[in-house]
Amino acid sequence: GLTVERLKGTTAAWVDRDSVAGYLLPTAYLKAQGLEPARAFFAQHFTGSYRGALESVLEGKADVTSVFCPPSSTGLTYGTGVEDVLGAGAGRRFELIAYTDEAPNDGVPVAMGLQPQLVTALESSLLALQSSPDGVSLLKDIFNAERFEPAPRMGYRALYRVALASL
Repeated sequence: GLTVERLKGTTAAWVDRDSVAGYLLPTAYLKAQGLEPARAFFAQHFTGSYRGALESVLEGKADVTSVFCPPSSTGLTYGTGVEDVLGAGAGRRFELIAYTDEAPNDGVPVAMGLQPQLVTALESSLLALQSSPDGVSLLKDIFNAERFEPAPRMGYRALYRVALASL
């Protein structure tokens, strides 16, 4: 029965201060809803991992946490992130109270001064990895990924807001 509007006086368990899905995006979301986390929560603590944050809620040490999850456009449920961390069926033990804006899980940054044709060549090479057995092996063994996706041009506005808020 917990809602964003009823978070005042509760306890939050976060991953760490640099975790995008485990702290930065949810606190930016709360601020956009008019809730300043430092004043809204009775207490906030950092657990160092998604497992620790989720277990804090299960153990009653916290009322709310945040976890990565696929965007609703994928058709996967919010419990997917919970189940990635705690195992199958664990998603049923939690309720979703809000989605933040979407952000990439990982990225391959390049220097701002890199020639555009080199950036395009790198992007094409990374996107093509899933097309060959050797590429699939590289994706799995080096990047722990199934594939790369291009970042939307001018996308991930939530990350810009988080970065600007930290200045």
